[in-house]
Amino acid sequence: MTRLLTRKVPYTFNRFGYYYFSRRVPADLVQHYSYPRIIQGLKTRSAHTAKTRALVAAAKLDEYWSHLRMTDPDLIGRNLLKSAYEPDSGNTQPCVSSHCSTNLTLSQALETYLAQRGANRGKTFRTAAQRACTYLVETCGAKDLGRYSRAGIRGAGAFYRGPWSWALGLSGLS
Repeated sequence: MTRLLTRKVPYTFNRFGYYYFSRRVPADLVQHYSYPRIIQGLKTRSAHTAKTRALVAAAKLDEYWSHLRMTDPDLIGRNLLKSAYEPDSGNTQPCVSSHCSTNLTLSQALETYLAQRGANRGKTFRTAAQRACTYLVETCGAKDLGRYSRAGIRGAGAFYRGPWSWALGLSGLS
């Protein structure tokens, strides 16, 4: 049994008591997707929780779609923009891309990583993170975090997970 509950809980439908997020892909962005509708399980039976999760998912999609629209080469007035569009992602990590002026070292990234992820963790967590950074420096050399690349790390045979991976956007073995 499937019921659309768009009035009480926007962007959702209820199937056998579980809530699902459902949103149609806008017509101008449908070429980026393999299916014209996005459906994702919200893993809840609670209407209140489903509403919160659905609104968060909708906001994330709206932001992403806005970014896709701004990066469209056919954007009217694109040549009048002062700088390249960078959406406010709300990300609290420091910028480490090559066009960023911040020079973040691997040791600073390690400190940030341990402060954010290492709270209430055991000694082995800190030791493993420090060991991974040591391996990276030994294999690729000590340099600014923005100068490490995925290809360089992979080519040097360094480990893929560690304090630098969140900053470089690496996602483990792929």
